[in-house]
Formats: sequence, structure tokens, C-alpha cells
Amino acid sequence: MDYPLKQREVRLNTLRTAATLVEREDRGPMRPVGRRRGARPGGLYFSQKMGRHLGWESKNERNSFFHAEANPDIATYREQPHTLRVRIDGKLFSYTPDREDVYRDGRVVVVEVKDVFEEARDPAYTAKLDRCAEIYRGLGWDYQLVEKVDIERKPQFDVISKIQSHRRVAVSPPEVRKVLNALRQGSAPLSDLRPMFDFGPDLPPRKWTGLSRSAFGLGGADIAQ
Repeated sequence: MDYPLKQREVRLNTLRTAATLVEREDRGPMRPVGRRRGARPGGLYFSQKMGRHLGWESKNERNSFFHAEANPDIATYREQPHTLRVRIDGKLFSYTPDREDVYRDGRVVVVEVKDVFEEARDPAYTAKLDRCAEIYRGLGWDYQLVEKVDIERKPQFDVISKIQSHRRVAVSPPEVRKVLNALRQGSAPLSDLRPMFDFGPDLPPRKWTGLSRSAFGLGGADIAQ
């Protein structure tokens, strides 16, 4: 299936090159799962924040979704958001980033996910990423390269992973209101939230992680504590 595309030319006075930014009209991924080159495993992750499945090409990419899903400052995010086509020294190259995050304050961050990134091993690829980062900055966007060690940093990742594993647990409106009231004065460590709920000592772990997920979505839980 071919998707209707739209494109715009990017010309920046600070760069001696022009770029074309191509994206799908429906804002879907440029390389949907099942149509990507290579034999890398892939899968689908259902985002409650976005209300749809997002495709991933590696478990590292999937794990990076967990952070975007739990971060209350991120309003929306999408995978494989666009493709940059850039000509440098007469040569044309294309680049499709892994994710685009749009923050509630309007900031846009383009994200590249790597297991490990060693600049010296591939100078040409590093130069390509640097040029793309310049183009994004010219558009007023930020560019971020994150590695596996950053994504799986403890204790944040352990907490996020546990909440993700129970993200389909139902949480009632009265329980959500308790979270809201607990966070009315601002953020609070996650460890301080549990005593604020009058559920007794036998609150099931799945229910607790569901309430924790609500706390993240409402913007007040500190996963580091």
C-alpha cells in the first residue's frame, strides 16, 4: 500500500545545501513494520497516549517508547515521522529518524535511538547525523541521540517497565481523583504517593502500578524516587 506524501523544501542561510522533508499526509510512519529493509525483528506497541499501535524495529526502540509514554511533558509522539533528503557535495542521502516528540510547551525533539554509538567507527555516518541536526536546529527543533545505556538507566527504567507491564489495568475515576488531589501542590516522589491512598495494606500490585501510571499521565510522579 502506498501512502499519500507531502513534502516541503528547507533552505537555510547558514547551510550551503537544501533539504526536502517528506512525511505522510496522515502523519503515519514512513517505514511501517513489515515494509522495512533487512531482517531485524520488529513488532507493535500499543500507546494509550496516542491511541494506536506504534511499530518498532528493535527492543531498544520499543523501550524508548516507554519513556515517551510516561513523560507527562510529552503531548504526542510518533515513530519514523519523516524522511530528510539532503544533497551534500553533489551526493544525495536520506535520513529517517526513529521518533519525534512534541512537548506541551510546543517544543519539537527529533530522536535517534542507538544501542551504542561510536562516532569514530563511521565518520561519514556521523557527518550525516551532524548535518541533519543542523537542519533540525534551523527549523527550531531539537535533535537528540539516545543510547541503550540511557534508556535502561536505573531506577527509572525499572519503574517505567513495571508500569508498562500493567498499563491495561483499569483505574476508576474516584481513584484518579485521589491522584489529582495528592499532586495538587506539585510533583511528589512515587514512593510518597502510596500512603496517600486509603486502599488498605492489600492493594494488589497490578492496581498500584495502574495508579502509578495515572500519576505519570497527570504529570506529578517522580520516577527516580
